[in-house]
Amino acid sequence: MKLLFISILLLTLLCCCKKNKTIEYQPVQIPCALTKNMDTAKLYIQGTWLWLEEKRMSQSQGQLMYLTPQNQGYTLSMKLSNDTARFFRNNQPDSVYTFKIQRLAEISGTNFPEDQDPVLVFYRLTNNLRAWHVPFIICPDYLQLQYQYVRSIEGEQIWKKQ
Repeated sequence: MKLLFISILLLTLLCCCKKNKTIEYQPVQIPCALTKNMDTAKLYIQGTWLWLEEKRMSQSQGQLMYLTPQNQGYTLSMKLSNDTARFFRNNQPDSVYTFKIQRLAEISGTNFPEDQDPVLVFYRLTNNLRAWHVPFIICPDYLQLQYQYVRSIEGEQIWKKQ
């Protein structure tokens, strides 16, 4: 009787236990050629952009990690129209700036090859002073903000045009 009970218990445990399957995150693959061309950047930048992921290195563990709306619990979007940038968090208004596309040399004062790269420069509405800038590359439907070059705690962000 004990043997029958133990056998049934073991069989039940084996049948009921599911393997803990961890789904590995697949990074966003951008299907178009990104460019740093200023004219192209100015042509493509207007519109509403939805944040897909941020790739960053963990400073404490030195590991590559991906931040996404799913694992962070919020969505981000920005609407770039004329010279106004409107930011939204969970589809709620968050902040408003003016913006320009400039070459890095216009704001850095250095003489490096990267100085010819385009940057998005955001200005405060209250005093028109620069709030921040970020180098970027773009194609018709994707925008890559390269924060890893200007901020120590942020990484490369990928946005998709809506």
